[in-house]
Amino acid sequence: MNKALLVLPAILCGLDAHAAPAWPPTQCGREPAPPQVDESTVERYNASVDRVTLYGRQARAYDACVAKAASAAEAAISDEARRRMDAIQAVSLGLQQRIAGNFTALGAALRSRPPKGR
Repeated sequence: MNKALLVLPAILCGLDAHAAPAWPPTQCGREPAPPQVDESTVERYNASVDRVTLYGRQARAYDACVAKAASAAEAAISDEARRRMDAIQAVSLGLQQRIAGNFTALGAALRSRPPKGR
């Protein structure tokens, strides 16, 4: 069985709809709360439709803000990771080149000097 399928229910069971997210999109304000629908009378039902419509506009605006903020945060993380990886790669490449140069120099030294005692 796919391991991802086994992990997914464990992750979903641990999610709390009311828990604060690990990364809060604070610049977007508070997430709009969905309204209650009251079907007890025609007037209350119509008022519920208006509240649901308003919620839809607010929720879409909030979602767009969250998506924009997430994209910016992800880009910043990616840029930082790229800088860190570039620094590691530069050190690694320098070490590899130095070791290769050592082997080249040692090989040349061994070839240029005849063995003693022969």
